[in-house]
Amino acid sequence: MKLLLIYAYFFLFISVLSQNALLSVDKELNDSLPENEESSVDQEEFIPSKTWQPIHENQKVPAGLHYRINLETGLKEAKLLDDDRSKSNFKAKFTHIPDENLEEKLSKLPDDGPSKTVEFDQSKYRSYNELKADFANINMQIETESEIVSKLVKQVFSNQLSENELITALDDIEYYVHKVDTAADFVGNYRGILMLESLLNRSSEILASVFSVLGACMQSNPGVQVEVFKSNIIFKIMSRFQMFNNTLTQRRALYSIASQFRHFPHAQNILFQSEEFVNLCKVVPKDIALLKKFVIFISDLAVEHRLNSGNTENLEKRKQYAKLAISSALKSCKICDLLISLLNSSDDDTQEKGIEATVELYTYCNQDRMAIYSKLISLHAQYEHYFNDASSHISDLKENLITAVRLYKPVIVEL
Repeated sequence: MKLLLIYAYFFLFISVLSQNALLSVDKELNDSLPENEESSVDQEEFIPSKTWQPIHENQKVPAGLHYRINLETGLKEAKLLDDDRSKSNFKAKFTHIPDENLEEKLSKLPDDGPSKTVEFDQSKYRSYNELKADFANINMQIETESEIVSKLVKQVFSNQLSENELITALDDIEYYVHKVDTAADFVGNYRGILMLESLLNRSSEILASVFSVLGACMQSNPGVQVEVFKSNIIFKIMSRFQMFNNTLTQRRALYSIASQFRHFPHAQNILFQSEEFVNLCKVVPKDIALLKKFVIFISDLAVEHRLNSGNTENLEKRKQYAKLAISSALKSCKICDLLISLLNSSDDDTQEKGIEATVELYTYCNQDRMAIYSKLISLHAQYEHYFNDASSHISDLKENLITAVRLYKPVIVEL
């Protein structure tokens, strides 16, 4: 038993000695080894080159490098920029040339050969005054519309224009005189009315342009209307109306006549008492299109008279319209016969204008009302199948037709 205890103590002693020896050896080894690799890398500085190099973790990297991540390895890499140079082999060299030696240095430069003298050839160039003249010709001369009309009137008065050139000049004048001020200058300062009167004996084509100019300059221009009325040119045109053998010329003449008398009660008073008006009423029925325009003109004057006769705001205008002899004038014109001619037309538009006019001229049409009523009944039956159309045009036609039938319907008096 004692022997076993002795062996146990012996093995325990040996085990303790071996453990102490191992600890001593580990300590000596740790003391003799340098710092670990990671701490060694921490102290390392990245030295860049022109090729890509991996950057280790916690490694110091200088600024101004080209960086990337290598997608194959997943490591960060860096290198010098392509245009950089190593500090060790880059030396900038500057050469300073003093100002006093500059000419001497330049004189030592290689010569390219003898200098060539270029002679100035003035024939290839133009003078400043010539250039100014050319630019003046290029620029358009700025003229007012009145100045252009004045120039055109002078050309017409010169009697040097051909028929086509004269028509072109008149058409140009018509374009400009639609403006109020230009039209006033035309009939005033530029003697435009005198110019137009001088052309009344020319061809039908020229007369058509003359009447267009005359009508255009009076459109919504009371001052010009007065000047034209004073010249009596419109009554001269009316007296010659039946001599115009061209339909276009007659229509243009009627246009100028209507422009003279619209919204001009004093002129209307003279018109309704004139023989020229009665003669005009006899001429216009020969052409249905001309008749339609004439009846529209008369209808407009009748509406104008009706609206202004009850004018309470302008007593002078009311007085002027009240004394118009429009009833006797339209009776002399046989206005009922003219209305029947329109209603008998085969043209739809002419019939519609006739229906509208029968309503406006009812007061002045005391004769042949039965004939007008019969025609209106016939037209009502003709257009009745259109009345279901909701368009504004058909609606107006229906309203005018029904109103006309009601107005002209004979009144039966029971005895």
